[in-house]
Amino acid sequence: MTSTLSLPIAIRSEFYPWLDRNFNEVCYTYYRQLQRKLDANREFIRDIAGAIPRLPWSNNKIDDILSKESPGDEMLHLLGVLNKSLNDIITYMTTAEFWPGLEIFLEPFPPILQRPLPRKLSLKAGQPLTLSCKAAGIPALIYQWYYYHGQTPLKIEGEDKSTLQIAKPDWLNDKSVLCSICNVKDQIFTSACRITIVSTDNSDEPVPPDPITIPLPKEPKPSYAAKDKVALLIGNGKYLSEKELRAPPNDIRRIGKRLQQMKFKTLICKDLTKASMENVLQLFTNLLVEDGVYGVLYFAGHGFETSRGCFLVPSDSPTQVSTDYCVSYRHVLNQILAKNPALCLVVLDICRVRKAEDSTESQPVTANSTTMVVYATNEDKKAYEMKEKPGEEPLSVFASHLLRYIQEPIPLIELMMNKVVPSISQDRLAKKHGQLAEISTTLSTQRSLHDPIDSKGATMEFELCKRQWISVTQRPELQEHFIPSIGVTVKMVFTHEYSNSLIIYIGCIKKDSVAYRAHAYISLIQNTPTVSCEATHLFDPDHWPERMGFRGNTKCMSVSKNVLDGIETLESDLIVNVTVYGSKQDNTDVIEHIKDINLKRPLLAKLNLGARGKQNRNRVAVQHEEDTAVEHDEVYQTVAIEQNSYMQHSQFSQYSQS
Repeated sequence: MTSTLSLPIAIRSEFYPWLDRNFNEVCYTYYRQLQRKLDANREFIRDIAGAIPRLPWSNNKIDDILSKESPGDEMLHLLGVLNKSLNDIITYMTTAEFWPGLEIFLEPFPPILQRPLPRKLSLKAGQPLTLSCKAAGIPALIYQWYYYHGQTPLKIEGEDKSTLQIAKPDWLNDKSVLCSICNVKDQIFTSACRITIVSTDNSDEPVPPDPITIPLPKEPKPSYAAKDKVALLIGNGKYLSEKELRAPPNDIRRIGKRLQQMKFKTLICKDLTKASMENVLQLFTNLLVEDGVYGVLYFAGHGFETSRGCFLVPSDSPTQVSTDYCVSYRHVLNQILAKNPALCLVVLDICRVRKAEDSTESQPVTANSTTMVVYATNEDKKAYEMKEKPGEEPLSVFASHLLRYIQEPIPLIELMMNKVVPSISQDRLAKKHGQLAEISTTLSTQRSLHDPIDSKGATMEFELCKRQWISVTQRPELQEHFIPSIGVTVKMVFTHEYSNSLIIYIGCIKKDSVAYRAHAYISLIQNTPTVSCEATHLFDPDHWPERMGFRGNTKCMSVSKNVLDGIETLESDLIVNVTVYGSKQDNTDVIEHIKDINLKRPLLAKLNLGARGKQNRNRVAVQHEEDTAVEHDEVYQTVAIEQNSYMQHSQFSQYSQS
């Protein structure tokens, strides 16, 4: 038997900030979800109450709770009055093994059998049969009982609970029964139990009900693999003539990180002009070089719809009315489908408000069986983003719900139709404004974003494409600059997390006995106002990066992390200055500047996207009324950021880019 403590229980990361909070303060959506689970499984309320130590409730009190129209709401309210936290309630549900409620808060795990069936069971003639198997799993488990007719397993119709109950089981004499237990993670089977009926008369053998033959074990699902996986995410937030959107840059960064974890070659770009969008879309389609590649295109920003489909608004569009300044989604989709991808997912997190036609030219979508297009909202409706809250990154309504489920290794159809879309439909903000995600798909297979990559049989063209990918993810070489006045060598090591974000670790290595302390950081980015920099001093040596010559180096005096964001908008070489603050052994303070460090064009800057879109920047801005971000009741985990940023330093602040 498996104890509850030995189960692979892990709380989902978005609930970490709420674990010690009073449950009545937890997000309304999760409160109502658990309330509905308790209402639908009232028999567990008494078990959960029994799992609470020193609970001041009598049996009459629990009976009173169960008599309510919504016993779940009543119980959760009373637990809040007792100042019970979310962590407490998860503990009580775990003790009571209330898996329907736990699936809201726990990470999925496959079925685990806790109580096996006996090998044999003898019954007297006329005695009813009751057999129970006990298992745990997230999400909810599906049970189905079978019996063996010879060597063939046959389904017992209607018996789909953890307990098998048959009033007249005589027809099962000398037969074996077993139970299938499954969820989206896996399927398991109990051992078989042999049923023996001890008969006291010579009556004819009972006839079993007509069975439905089902092979056992379950036929394996077809396995899929991608020749390669490529994703392009564009988040336009700053516009020449439209209201600024705060969510798109955060959306693409968070979702892009998840796709990278799934082994996608991920391109992330923000605030692109029309020319830049067309250029990076061309790179994206070039990377879809062979049949069998998975492609994901995600666009977040302003958009609209006509009878010719949706249009994506570039950052330099002088108006959102004319399609001439925008990018046609159908044109982009046809470019992608021309490469014959094995899976094509297009996500449009845009408004779909209808605009008047300014052209009669139309372009149909190429016929295919591999495509899914997901719209963040339904036809002629707006899509919304959450209002920014202190300490939180604003996300769009759609992105916040997608992030909940995108890591589940389930087929794409199930992910979107059974998880994301229903989740948005229950969102209070989405309900208020009529935002409902919509799916258009021709996908005929159970492919998943988590499918492995198998590039066997790749052509020479495929190898050339891999080289192109390497070129747009190329970083500058390591640099070292000796500062004799302080007695240190400033070491610059380059890495990246996203294709448009260069990370520079700058360490001060003691080379001379006169050096006492020193630290250095990027203090100026020359002639590039669109690239921002955030510098952070890593005080704890345990946070220094490995394999860069910093951690474990006794002569390393300090390390700073400098994140340069918006690399794709570079119009010329990236040139930076580094400021070094140092002290000598005689307590003399020294400030030095390493000027004009030319880092060339790293990462996506090689595509020259910034210069290609420059011609439209001087157009006169036209103001339009647009969506207003509305307060959202969800709370999402944000990426932890190192504190004690050099941005607080006055000398650095005057140089920092916006």
